[in-house]
Amino acid sequence: MLNYSRQSSHKERQINNGEKLFEIQYKNGFEGYLVNVDDNNEIKMIIQNHTNPLNEGLLDKKAKFLNNNGDFFHMGNIISGDKIKPNYLAITSPSSNEVFSTYRIRPLVDDVRIIQNEEPIDFEGILASGLLYKDKSYVNQQNVFEDNEMKALIIQFNSISKEITLFDTMYVNGRHYKVAKIDMETLKEYDKEYGIVQLVILLTPISTIEKLLIMSDEKEELKGVLKYARVKDKKLNSVARELLCNYGSVKTGDYIRYAFDFNDKGDMKIEDYLVYNVPTKSDGYDICLIYQCQNSFKMLNRDGEIRYIPYYFEDNRTRIDKDVDNDKYYNFNSSFMIIMQDNELTSKFIKREIERIILKGIAYKITGVSNHDEGLLSIGLEIDEINSVNDVDDIADYNPQINKLNISVENVEIKGNTHIFKGYDWEYELNNVSNIDTFTQWSVNSDYIDIVRFDDYKCFIQVKQGYKMGDMFVLTAKFDGTEVKKKIILE
Repeated sequence: MLNYSRQSSHKERQINNGEKLFEIQYKNGFEGYLVNVDDNNEIKMIIQNHTNPLNEGLLDKKAKFLNNNGDFFHMGNIISGDKIKPNYLAITSPSSNEVFSTYRIRPLVDDVRIIQNEEPIDFEGILASGLLYKDKSYVNQQNVFEDNEMKALIIQFNSISKEITLFDTMYVNGRHYKVAKIDMETLKEYDKEYGIVQLVILLTPISTIEKLLIMSDEKEELKGVLKYARVKDKKLNSVARELLCNYGSVKTGDYIRYAFDFNDKGDMKIEDYLVYNVPTKSDGYDICLIYQCQNSFKMLNRDGEIRYIPYYFEDNRTRIDKDVDNDKYYNFNSSFMIIMQDNELTSKFIKREIERIILKGIAYKITGVSNHDEGLLSIGLEIDEINSVNDVDDIADYNPQINKLNISVENVEIKGNTHIFKGYDWEYELNNVSNIDTFTQWSVNSDYIDIVRFDDYKCFIQVKQGYKMGDMFVLTAKFDGTEVKKKIILE
């Protein structure tokens, strides 16, 4: 009588036979490899061409391994070995039966370098025009973006890649890219520290992006990328860009300065842009349309300092009319339109404080002003003639503007000694003042002091006898409705 209790179950025999079949295929076929999986060595694996490769190069492989090796197999494994060149990345989670598991792997053929804490870090990745993942599996081949400067990059999720943030710079196969999107769905598997990261990266020149603060001549560095924008015609395409940046970094009317290596030889080119629309929120960043300002004009600020105002020339708002034939090169019936930032300085146009400007050496009269677009100022122009008396240094009506400057008492001071004694003529001068319209009145509030001579900007005083050491008096200058005082101590 047979003792059935000593015989294995059907399931055990099936697993045993399956493992034997795997060993036979591993030893006798041409697809068996002894590999390293991350930090685990000497793993028997059968690597075959995938029957359904989904990438454009048909490079997908299928890796098969026995379940009794352990539970360290997962999406994001890097598979290496002496007979495997290059290394492979597991891009799907394993699918298992009772005997063995399989997952899809892809060769790591692209060199990736990032800079972290000012140190270069090199690793391997997969660069492609498609390779989009969804729910941790492949979908059909498709482009990441219509623009061919966009690529997809697949890398292992680890302590290095987890620190990558939006708009970081990286080098792939020696070319300069910026990160435009991070696929957060594939970072981890089951909330553990492994998996893959898919990045959408933009091919860019070596560049910097800054926000121009033209009121103070300062710049503020922005983290973002510029890419070509598709707009209504080819001419507008050439000056239009899309700016991708962190939430809330820019608003309509902001000036953007883009400095980039335009010939891959280190020669930098600078372009100024104007944010033309209200930034819209996208997945992880703001996106806005910017137009290149190919020229600028000069203005005087409230202190008489020169500021450069970049402007966008609205080509489709321009009319070049001509009533009769004449010999004039410029037609005085033509009209033009420019757009700039609406700010404290350009508000002079809204308040009708400025009626003329000079663009590229030509004077123009202002025919209309609109600030209905929040952050933007539109100005209509028609050609005028240069005024050789008042137009100075490409600034229209320079002299009248200087004469009307509002002088701030906070900036004006009387320069001179604060401690004086008798026996000398002490000189005092108004500082930060030019072109005083009215007669300056100098006065002192002490009988011990005489003003011996003066003009609109300076005065000279003497100390008489009879004062006490430590007495203090006040010197006052009044001009153009402004009063400035200086306290002086007698020694």
